[in-house]
Amino acid sequence: MKRLRVPGPFRLVWSVFGVQNERKKLQFADGIMEHKTTPNRLPIRPHPALIWSGMGLVLLIVVLNAWVSDDAYITFRTVFNFTHGHGPVYNVGERVQTFTNPLWMFLMSVFYLFTGEAYFTTLGLSFALLMGGCWILVKRVLDMGWGALAMLGLMACSLSFVEYSTSGLENILNFFLLSLFISIWVNQGASSKGLIWMALIAGLGVFSRMDTLLLYAPALAWSFWQQRSWRNVFRVAIGFSPFILWEVFSLLYYGFPFPNTAYAKLNAGLTQAQMFQQGLYYYAYTLRHDPLSLATMLAGALAFFCLPKARWAPLLVGMALYMAYILRIGGDFMGGRFMFLPFSIAVISMGMAFNQGGWYRWVLPFLLLLGLLNPGAPQYHWAKHIEGRVPWEHGVADERAWYYTASALIDLVPGDWVLESEALLDSAVANPPAKNVLVWDCIGYTGYGVGPQLRVVDRFALADPLLSRLPMAQDPDWRIGHFARVLPYGYVRTLRKSEMLIEDPGLQEYYTKLCLVTQGEVFSWERLRTIWAFNTGKYEHLIDKAKYKDPSPVQLSFDAFSKAIALPAPWNAPGTTVLYAKRPLYVKMPGKVHYPGFQTQLSTHSNFKLIYRLAGKDVDKSTFNTDWTQADKLHPMEIKVPAKAVAEGYDEICIEAGGGNDHYSIGQMLPTDPQKAP
Repeated sequence: MKRLRVPGPFRLVWSVFGVQNERKKLQFADGIMEHKTTPNRLPIRPHPALIWSGMGLVLLIVVLNAWVSDDAYITFRTVFNFTHGHGPVYNVGERVQTFTNPLWMFLMSVFYLFTGEAYFTTLGLSFALLMGGCWILVKRVLDMGWGALAMLGLMACSLSFVEYSTSGLENILNFFLLSLFISIWVNQGASSKGLIWMALIAGLGVFSRMDTLLLYAPALAWSFWQQRSWRNVFRVAIGFSPFILWEVFSLLYYGFPFPNTAYAKLNAGLTQAQMFQQGLYYYAYTLRHDPLSLATMLAGALAFFCLPKARWAPLLVGMALYMAYILRIGGDFMGGRFMFLPFSIAVISMGMAFNQGGWYRWVLPFLLLLGLLNPGAPQYHWAKHIEGRVPWEHGVADERAWYYTASALIDLVPGDWVLESEALLDSAVANPPAKNVLVWDCIGYTGYGVGPQLRVVDRFALADPLLSRLPMAQDPDWRIGHFARVLPYGYVRTLRKSEMLIEDPGLQEYYTKLCLVTQGEVFSWERLRTIWAFNTGKYEHLIDKAKYKDPSPVQLSFDAFSKAIALPAPWNAPGTTVLYAKRPLYVKMPGKVHYPGFQTQLSTHSNFKLIYRLAGKDVDKSTFNTDWTQADKLHPMEIKVPAKAVAEGYDEICIEAGGGNDHYSIGQMLPTDPQKAP
């Protein structure tokens, strides 16, 4: 029996910070604290007040960093349509699954029925799930020990964990389910009862997001193998029944087993080498901006040597599989989003290893120091008002900083974009828009705000069943998760007029059959046969993938733009040249020129990218945004040529259409200084 004398004046302080009995092993007697020592284990636990304070600190930092992403509103538009009787669809009348998180969508729908708004509803739900998950881990997994306090400290310093505890995405729901799963795995994973509960929670996790199966599968497979029997096969099947039922529903209702976003992102035509390289960029971004999370994942893997291997090895294998999966898919454009769940497993294993004691306990101070010294850590990051846009690093960005002025809770004012979308939605429902199709890039806030009567088409193909089946148009500046497609000739007019005007005969036949799946009678035999044909690749030959992957440009001479068009004029007035997204227009100059700018006529509500070229090589480039307060009109504008292009000269201008309302056109184009002709 080891004896530790506690001076009388310090008894009260000691009682607050350390005298909690660990399984009746510690007692006081006349100023003497006696406890049995267990080798390699901390003998005492912190006072519950410290644990609850740690949970409060995590919640405070998450609240200070709370925000809602544009992508979340893609799901919220579906939530609105679903709760208003239009079905779980993004565009009314077209059965397409644009969300990757069915369980989150249904959960949000339940609360949306009562609140009627998305922003504060998703934040409140996120805070509740965060505290629920932390409580399960602290109480059921880490037994209110010092490891629980260590875990909470690392969570509070992790940028990935804090930023994606909100965001409006399903991350926090997956964290809550993962906490439940690990709790059952630690406490009763070796029993048949534990197996069926683990299967149920894993099934709900996969129902929330399919790729989380990688996290659950090793532990679930190990538990099943230890007690394998036909009865337990049935138990696992019962546990996964919610996900199985959803897949049956998805195949019958949408016509496809996977979300439309999966086809849009995995059908881009990029090589595995390109995706792997992009995945490395994603890891490099995390290392630069959130080194604590990456270091914790590495330390969590090393915890394998300190923890009971049969109990923790499957969880760490699941973490490793998920991290390899991140490389396989090229990561994401949201820095830290996919690191959220691997970090969660790593930080739990760190807490458990800390409870075990030994040499591993000293890893924690170094990790905490790493988090505290990072100027971009969440305890500092929330207070920074980000002016302008945040630069990308190989397509990866701090999305919270990008949308800070639009949706950050700490800086929210009534006119912010995210709240304005609620007002726009109310107005759109009361006064449906005159136009019926909007071609746009960011279809979250805007798609939610324009209301259900307006069909939204995005050139990144997240919500469009036809474009998602086309390959990405070749672009050296492609960004992960943003794979722009060529808008086929006649496609937008087909949507507007509800008649087949697509000019490509093969694509015309393909889209006709696709409409049968997405808009036809659900249980017709013809539709069911067509669903089978689509999912077995029978119609793939109808798409000329080379044509849409590398579309032929439009080439015109500079002289073709010398005639002015009388204004005001519509965007497609006689004499205008209409552009299509990712189908560039090459304007051949009369030899090498040094024009500093142009007087031109461009369609409003559109974005353009101009590339100045000399002898077939790019000299410089610039972007140009036209007036977004007017639509469907040509407007006189002045384009300034970058100084480098003016100095070196150029003999060709490549003009590409960017975001906007799909009316990209150009009228007159005259030099502002004709004296600088060749």
